[in-house]
Amino acid sequence: MTTITLDNLKKAYGETVIMEDMNFTINSGERLVLLGPSGCGKSTILRMIAGIEEITSGEMRFNDAVINDVTPGERNVAMVFQNYALYPHMTVEENITYGLRVNKVPEERIRERFEEVIDALDLRKYLERKPAELSGGQRQRVALARATVKDSSVFLLDEPLSNLDAQLRVSARESLTDIHERYGQTIVYVTHDQTEAMTFGDRIALLNFGELQMIDTPENIYHKPANIFTARFIGNPPMNVLENSRYAEGQIIIGSQGVEIAPSWVDYINTHANGQALYVGIRPENIGVSLTDTQNTLRGVVRNIENQGSNYANYIDLEGEIICAVTDRRVAEVGDTVYLTLDNARISFFEQNSTNNIGYPVDIEATIEKITGIHA
Repeated sequence: MTTITLDNLKKAYGETVIMEDMNFTINSGERLVLLGPSGCGKSTILRMIAGIEEITSGEMRFNDAVINDVTPGERNVAMVFQNYALYPHMTVEENITYGLRVNKVPEERIRERFEEVIDALDLRKYLERKPAELSGGQRQRVALARATVKDSSVFLLDEPLSNLDAQLRVSARESLTDIHERYGQTIVYVTHDQTEAMTFGDRIALLNFGELQMIDTPENIYHKPANIFTARFIGNPPMNVLENSRYAEGQIIIGSQGVEIAPSWVDYINTHANGQALYVGIRPENIGVSLTDTQNTLRGVVRNIENQGSNYANYIDLEGEIICAVTDRRVAEVGDTVYLTLDNARISFFEQNSTNNIGYPVDIEATIEKITGIHA
């Protein structure tokens, strides 16, 4: 088992700094997903862990050993690339076992590992085929098998499923989960796809422009985002962050309208916001939509409705602020006036200057834990 530590890591190309002061730890045996938009630095981190990208400054440690100058071949890592990187002239069996034979692993051990891996990834019936005779999903499973058979303590995956269609991605993720449960490697997985991150990762490290935005469980990242970037990057549709709203005297104010919030929120904001202006955040599924006016609602007009199959995304104009509310049935039509209720237990407040989340009152933390099963 291997724990990976990034300690004040910096990567620069000449005067161009890609990232600096990168600090976090990947726990032994966990599945950590590096998530973020293109160019955020996630693949650079993966390549520095693999040893195929030099570290400008700072330390990379495997357990307690600094590995900055350790060659890739001496790091005991296995890597799966986006483009599979299979040898086209070799059969599936030859592709899987080639690296072991080059490293003069005893034949008995090769056969033992090989037999385990091909059954785990359901490849037995393809062993005599060459890559050109395989589908994209089959090629990806061969690439996974070739990495798994190495018996490495660290398993690095660089967008390994991005070339597959949606259905194959699901089955490939299941194969990866099975591999991890069987062998228990430390897995670092790079993707820009939040669905892959949320379904596969024990934890997610969310990056943007070379900076770590948040590292936590998928549940905490979704329900308690550390900042506005996290709130908007995670979720489909993403969290509403109401930039035309303001907090005043126990109410969320939007235009000429206001809704009262729970007393615990009022006390918490008075104690923790330090008088700063706040943005309100709430996920679309935590907004109630009705054609009937009730107490403590916001009035708006439906501008667009997206049928998403299992639900409907309603885009509603609140005096110039567009807010998305998700309902499990079609509640209104475009042009209708509707009334919105905000779930006090699922609101977030962000400082306008720093964009950071101010946190949650104790009773709200307890409600989130009860609903989601996560710990405050």
